[in-house]
Amino acid sequence: MAKTLFIFDVDGTLTPARQKIHDDIRQFLANVRKRVPLAIVGGSDLAKIIEQLAGSEEELLSQFDYVFSENGLVGFKGKERYPSKAIQDYIGEREIANAD
Repeated sequence: MAKTLFIFDVDGTLTPARQKIHDDIRQFLANVRKRVPLAIVGGSDLAKIIEQLAGSEEELLSQFDYVFSENGLVGFKGKERYPSKAIQDYIGEREIANAD
């Protein structure tokens, strides 16, 4: 059985670039979510996405089933954050500096 997930970009899709979401779009998403899980993906950091779509992290995570900020670097399923590790921590600053 196929599963369906609606995934929306933030800037230029759900909101005008770097602006707050309009009430009609917010209501549309709430109605859609009654039938289909929703995810958002944005290039901005989580704080900016919260500023655009919700009043707090808790509110944002309660409005969407999945949230991905920083082009997917930071992700949540519900209120649970996916583990992530900065590339500097993984391979080290020296290796990055010598990557030329």
